[in-house]
Amino acid sequence: MTTGDHQSQGRDLSCAQCGATTVSTSWVDDTLVWGSGESAMTISVRIPFRSCLSCDFTYLDDEAEDIRHNAVCRHLGVLTPSEIRGIREEYQMSEAEFARATGLGEATVGLAVRASATRDCTTTTGKQNSGKERRHASFDVGRP
Repeated sequence: MTTGDHQSQGRDLSCAQCGATTVSTSWVDDTLVWGSGESAMTISVRIPFRSCLSCDFTYLDDEAEDIRHNAVCRHLGVLTPSEIRGIREEYQMSEAEFARATGLGEATVGLAVRASATRDCTTTTGKQNSGKERRHASFDVGRP
């Protein structure tokens, strides 16, 4: 486990509960189960686990969700949202142009770019939020 304070990937951190900037980051191993039943697959990732030194609130934030989402994309053999954005920017393509060029639906491209697929089906504690998804993810985050 590695620990850093107040910043992650070059950005200032503030507590999601009280707003204090005294946030500590511990990198923890996370086990993501993708799918269900016999076809379920386990994906292991390392994510940042935040702890506020002012109010003792602990949480996962968008950085952890992005790491999880990217791990699922890699597992499924599809481009990550940042890869899609990079290709679109390099070739100066709109979402609609990229969708036509790849055969993907425009809504799919838009959803991927906004990286909301994983966040929509999980809460910040990593528990499944909705049973509506055909494929779902559940998480087992080891606390530091």
